[in-house]
Amino acid sequence: MTTPTYPSNKPITEIFEATVQYANEKDIFLANKINIALIKDNSGSSCWMIAAFQDISEINKKPHEIRAIHIYLPRYQLHGRVEMFPALPPEAPIINSASYFRIVNIDYEKKKSDELIYLGKTGVIKYEWSNDFKSIEGNIDLNTLDENKAPININGHFYLSNSGQHSI
Repeated sequence: MTTPTYPSNKPITEIFEATVQYANEKDIFLANKINIALIKDNSGSSCWMIAAFQDISEINKKPHEIRAIHIYLPRYQLHGRVEMFPALPPEAPIINSASYFRIVNIDYEKKKSDELIYLGKTGVIKYEWSNDFKSIEGNIDLNTLDENKAPININGHFYLSNSGQHSI
């Protein structure tokens, strides 16, 4: 896998797309917002957090569900094929892990919702940063369990610009 180099005046087409296979149904995850940030993992090591979000809503309405995939990668590693570690809760991320989230039952008036957190159990991520860490592309195959212990498999690909939080 190679990361193309783009002149600064050429637009980059970003994508983060995945198939989310539940026990009895399949969804397509197509991110409309991303955030790439340098953070510290639970051991204090610097790492990249790639957070992709999909707002699900009717036209001209606020989202009624928000889905997210979070990936944590080493700060200084340009590329790799990594067997993922089991994820820890979001407040204690661990390098080389990923998780899937769903925010449902959103009540904007009461400012309440339910957050379903599916911590990654196993998986593989193959990725490559550009030499200047301004873009990343890769593939992810993530396995987790739903609240009933039924398997969820997330298989996707991404090409993203490292420009902080933005819409794609």
